[in-house]
Amino acid sequence: MGAALGFGITRKKGGTSPTQFGENGPYIVPNVFSAGQYFVAGNQSDAFQDYWQNPGNYRSEAASGALKTETVDPRDIEGVYLNQGEINDPARFWNDGNGGTMASFVEIAKKVPVVQAALDRGVPLRTLMNDPDLGACASIYFSENNIPVVGKGNGFYTFDTNGRHRIIAAQLAGVKIPVKIGSTITKVGSETEEQASSSKYQTQDAEIPTKKYGTPMAYSETLHSFHTVANGKNEVYDEPIETGETLYFPQGSAYTNFAGTCGLCSCANVLRLAGVDIGEKEMIEYAYPAGLCGYNRFDAGDSGGTAPRDRQAILAHFGIKSSLKPVTFENEKASDRTMTELAAYVAEGRGVIISVDAGYFYGSSTGTGEGHAVTVTSVMRDPKGNILGYYVCDSNCGTRYYSKEDLQGSMRERDMNVTDTIIR
Repeated sequence: MGAALGFGITRKKGGTSPTQFGENGPYIVPNVFSAGQYFVAGNQSDAFQDYWQNPGNYRSEAASGALKTETVDPRDIEGVYLNQGEINDPARFWNDGNGGTMASFVEIAKKVPVVQAALDRGVPLRTLMNDPDLGACASIYFSENNIPVVGKGNGFYTFDTNGRHRIIAAQLAGVKIPVKIGSTITKVGSETEEQASSSKYQTQDAEIPTKKYGTPMAYSETLHSFHTVANGKNEVYDEPIETGETLYFPQGSAYTNFAGTCGLCSCANVLRLAGVDIGEKEMIEYAYPAGLCGYNRFDAGDSGGTAPRDRQAILAHFGIKSSLKPVTFENEKASDRTMTELAAYVAEGRGVIISVDAGYFYGSSTGTGEGHAVTVTSVMRDPKGNILGYYVCDSNCGTRYYSKEDLQGSMRERDMNVTDTIIR
């Protein structure tokens, strides 16, 4: 047995030794599938790595209805990611635009028990959010839209979306926090035969469904607008984080034998933006028998893949007409013209799906050539109207912000799917 490190993680003989993220920060381990990406190593790092490295041995089932809230030890939340740029410059990670530091985030986290005690006494959350001392903590950790969403496994939780800073700060502060359970993770060997069978899509019985799922919304102009963000300078379209809470992820949650469903999830998310309550399951059940997605019975990760024209046909079936817009390249990256057009489509309230190189997209210095489809949901610009970046719903990890330059370098020279109508 090796020496204990950090939150109880152990250095195993022959394994990868955790390293520390900044001075007095958490311990991290590499993401074995993505160069330049790391995970914070909590109390259940070994269990999480088994889940992460052996996805075929696990089944993830998305929660139905309103998500249940639990109070958990944040050191049991695994899969909180960090990229190489953040590892190289921890101060950059912690800086929230308002001079934030690791110490300032931890100080806010230390007040979680005080806020929780006040809530237990019947003090309204709104009152606490307006308190000069407790307001930041109450808002960050207890506001409905800010509570992190996690998957619940056997003894561990997996990070889904939103809240990297607040989770890490709470880990360092040693306080329990509320989370929402977005999915349940089960090891296949622990399931009954009936459960294991039901977790797979029965391709031999596939028929194109006739069920209707509702009519997508269409407007003459967008219902949303740009508004000033917290720094008082830059502007963002709509409320991308709140919008992200309504969108579908993680991919591979519907059926264990269909895990390469990024394009299908992106189609589902365009439909969700248009007011249709639909998910990955419905996309698979239509697209596979219609011949609009791939299937490899030996490789779940190679099942569910789509091309832009497939996605156009899928959206049309569910009531949304769309066009294939070209992505032009200059100097081995998407052109400025393409990035301007992308921003305009999003700000008009159209649904937009783009293709990215997974390697670049996840922080590698080189591309992998492996395609990944994502939904672009918002744009940020400076006071002069210059594009600063984009919010993207990624079916692997939820809504994240990318600078214009980062997304520009990640995009592939494949057509964008853009809805003909304004859908939100």
